[in-house]
Amino acid sequence: MPDLNNPMAAAVEDYFNHLSFRKLPDLYETFLQAMEKPLIESVLKAVRGHQIRAAEVLGMNRATLSRMCRKYNILPQDYYIAETRLYRHNIKTQ
Repeated sequence: MPDLNNPMAAAVEDYFNHLSFRKLPDLYETFLQAMEKPLIESVLKAVRGHQIRAAEVLGMNRATLSRMCRKYNILPQDYYIAETRLYRHNIKTQ
């Protein structure tokens, strides 16, 4: 399994190198939001938009996942539809 610590540490360091140490509003929340949306999107893509399975993978309940999706304007059904269309397209072109 890939180690997430090295890329994350590099991203944080790169972020700080471009700041010039000016005052930042709520740095923790900024980083959390930067990671949550792509994480949720990646998991939804991996499970083809299945919300219960995505919530299990993320270690949260489905209601929390739904709240997070609303927060970041993520539509889980888009991941199911996109995957289905891709699958159907691949069948037609074979």
